[in-house]
Amino acid sequence: MASFRNRSNQWQARVRRTGYPDETRSFTSRQDAEKWARSVESDIDKGQFVNVSEAKRKTLGDLISRYLVEVNPLMKGASEDTIRLKAIMRRPFAKVMGAYEPDRWLRIFTDHEVYGGKSQRSATLT
Repeated sequence: MASFRNRSNQWQARVRRTGYPDETRSFTSRQDAEKWARSVESDIDKGQFVNVSEAKRKTLGDLISRYLVEVNPLMKGASEDTIRLKAIMRRPFAKVMGAYEPDRWLRIFTDHEVYGGKSQRSATLT
């Protein structure tokens, strides 16, 4: 069941279903909030709902750490991979939040690796 409320000039939509975590999101218009709530409820009904709230709180470094503990020891060449992955974890782009923001990760990576820490725009102007 979806509920809507107006909070500081934004509409907050909340979808609550038994057996599923609450999903909440804010929108500028009520129509957008209703559309989102319908899509979440539809996904739940179809069995296609995926909760991404925990994934958004993780960094690339968190994912690599988990991989190093759970998967890497089972692989051939684990020691070499460990060295490479730990080097990646020391880079600034490994600290970016949000598993669903690959564009942001790529932008930070290219700014750091290709343009020496400057943004692409400032690197081309100088």
